[in-house]
Amino acid sequence: MEFILKSDSPLHFLPKELNSKQLMIFDSLRFTLEMADYTYCQLIEQLEKTSKGLDSKKHFIAFNYAWSFIDHCQRFVKLYKALNPPEDSIIYELDHLEKFRDAIQHVDLNLEKTHVKMIDNGRPIFGALKWTVNDIEKNEVFTTLWISGIFNIKNIEFKQHSQNGYLEYINDIKLETDTLKKNYENEINLSQTHSDMRRIVDIINKKLSESFKQGGLQMVDWKSRKDVILNMKNEKT
Repeated sequence: MEFILKSDSPLHFLPKELNSKQLMIFDSLRFTLEMADYTYCQLIEQLEKTSKGLDSKKHFIAFNYAWSFIDHCQRFVKLYKALNPPEDSIIYELDHLEKFRDAIQHVDLNLEKTHVKMIDNGRPIFGALKWTVNDIEKNEVFTTLWISGIFNIKNIEFKQHSQNGYLEYINDIKLETDTLKKNYENEINLSQTHSDMRRIVDIINKKLSESFKQGGLQMVDWKSRKDVILNMKNEKT
């Protein structure tokens, strides 16, 4: 799987000439992307285990990673906007993430505003996950649907997936939930979100590299000074 944050990203080699605010925000962007990549990889791994029959009934693990991935991606957007990007910045393509992040962040408000609909339809509070499996060895393609919590859904609509064109074993991971704003879509494609994040971050990386070069800033490898570990012990008496 291709990561959002590449090893040659300028976020790994921030110039010392940056002011404290810029250095802190850019480095936090790097850290946020690493968390986003980790959670998405773990989600893929859990869904693959499930689809291969190696691990089942671990819904809480998959939903934890799915919601965490959205949260990290939305946090990246908010941190990047703290740099005051122009109105035509590509970052605004990710604005739709906020309503999904809010759905879980403010689940109590969501429950209060939509409880009648959720109870009547038996909709799960933490949503539903579905993905398409492309099993080359068995020569079959199928969709799996995971419901969080007690199953009480009265009606399920299933849209037939494509039978070909998949590149991976796990494809089209989608999370369905109830957002606070009812005029919005209630389903987000996590696979597409990961792809969009890669594309947008690649563009941001390119612009950063060009900006640093034009400003004559020296790229620095912060490896020995970032994400440090400090072991603190009491003096022996």
